[in-house]
Amino acid sequence: MAVLIGLCLAALQVAPADSSLVVGYLRQTIVSDAAQLRDAIAAAKPGDVIAMKDGTWTDVGIRMATAGIPGAPITLRAVTPGAVTLNGTSTLTFAAPHVRVEGLHFRGGALTQGAVVRFASDHGTFTHSAISDYNRVGKNAILRTPPPDPPRPLGPADVGPSWMRQ
Repeated sequence: MAVLIGLCLAALQVAPADSSLVVGYLRQTIVSDAAQLRDAIAAAKPGDVIAMKDGTWTDVGIRMATAGIPGAPITLRAVTPGAVTLNGTSTLTFAAPHVRVEGLHFRGGALTQGAVVRFASDHGTFTHSAISDYNRVGKNAILRTPPPDPPRPLGPADVGPSWMRQ
């Protein structure tokens, strides 16, 4: 019995101070500002989840530039789906393959050019998210452009169940 209790206690993990939690082969990092988000994306490994703390994020240019692999994408999500609002000039760019973004709400923003969400890589998924009251919704709210180097056609990308309104 003591051995069993000891093994169970040894299996428990305490989240480190950097807000990362390791669960099997999956690491979740909770971020609360743009600098932490940028660092978490740069450090992500296939299968990792980056969770944005609930609240309003203003003028955040999210560039998902770290690749996942088939079956183990890098996932960016809201801690609580729909409770992360991106506004101002906030944008999202898929710049690496096998990336998934879910549960974000782009609301009340104003862009003078470009798209709110841009696919510049393949195998990206934007799902369970919303774009509302952004001045570009009627004009390329979601844009798919080929990566500049090397020039080649893009593979699959997916916009899952999401909501858009101008």
